Amino acid sequence: MKGRATRSNGAFAFIALVLLPVACMVMPVVVGGADPAGFQVFFPLAAFAPVTVACLLIAKEGPDALGIWWRRQLRLPHWTWFVAGLLTLPGLSLLAIFLADGMGWPTLPWREFDWPRDFFVLAGASLFMMFIPGLTEEPGWRSFLQQRLEVRWGLFPASLAVGLVWALWHSTDLVMHSQEYDATRFLSKAGWMISASLVFGALLRRSGGCLLVAIATHLGGNLTFAILPIAPWRGADPRVLHLASALTFAVGAVLVLTGSRAPAAIEDASEPT
Repeated sequence: MKGRATRSNGAFAFIALVLLPVACMVMPVVVGGADPAGFQVFFPLAAFAPVTVACLLIAKEGPDALGIWWRRQLRLPHWTWFVAGLLTLPGLSLLAIFLADGMGWPTLPWREFDWPRDFFVLAGASLFMMFIPGLTEEPGWRSFLQQRLEVRWGLFPASLAVGLVWALWHSTDLVMHSQEYDATRFLSKAGWMISASLVFGALLRRSGGCLLVAIATHLGGNLTFAILPIAPWRGADPRVLHLASALTFAVGAVLVLTGSRAPAAIEDASEPT
């Protein structure tokens, strides 16, 4: 019981510390009506907060706790989990686009690619999105927060809670991309992120708590909005993203509820395995 309480406290400390720079950045703009440009200086603090805070909290658990934690998260599962992580979120969004088109909803034209230039641009962007957003966010969201909340609450509520925190953290979009986002568009994206967190949680558990699978899933989510005509802030019908969120929630819930009941990799980082 003591171990569970310690992890729960660590999770809540993580949430508070990660959202602090976000609040400093977003609240003056959203509540006070300040110029977004004046608060974009906080973005580097917010961007690196998930991995930084997770590492600091883990390091407090023991002399070699941080090294043990990183080695545990980087264990390699079967390659099919990487494929599942990369393709699940784009696949569900693609299904939503086809269903929306079949129902007569207005959909945006598909992006035209100039081969081979756009291929190499996309490949470079994918590598960037895997190693920068993936490595700065996923060690915190999934390897730290997800697994510690899961011990206390179970996989389903823990995944939803991480999705809510992840969405709140992304409220920085209201400052960094204020020309594209308003409150309604941001809430549409937040709903998708909360639904997607169920997929993250299910794949994380089924792969044995592998950080690399979470990073691949994150890349798949980024590519969803980079390639598919689904984003309301780029002119897509909001109902298409809402449908994608509903499909993602349904599939994620099934994956969560039909998976193993054992947490993925929740041992104390101070105790070698």
